Amino acid sequence: MTSGEPLMADSNPIFENLPEKLFGEIKLRLNNKLLTINSLNHNGRGQNTLFGDGTVRFIKDRHIGIAADDIFTLEEMTNGCEVNGCEVPSRETDAFLAP
Repeated sequence: MTSGEPLMADSNPIFENLPEKLFGEIKLRLNNKLLTINSLNHNGRGQNTLFGDGTVRFIKDRHIGIAADDIFTLEEMTNGCEVNGCEVPSRETDAFLAP
């Protein structure tokens, strides 16, 4: 990870959609809306994001860097796949701000 990599944000908008009462196994099926929305924080306009170099920036786009990596999904997360909140990146260069 380089110093300019994102480390954390207000909230991951995908996991804001989990049920309030969590009993048993958690599963959430991704759809186009979940793959494009911003966090409920700041009325969905964007997120405050802390980067490895200590800076905090308000970003309106979920995609970071030259590779346009979505910081709220893993590379293999696509429309229709299920997530359970325990996902981890499969490669070191996949920026992912976990729930």
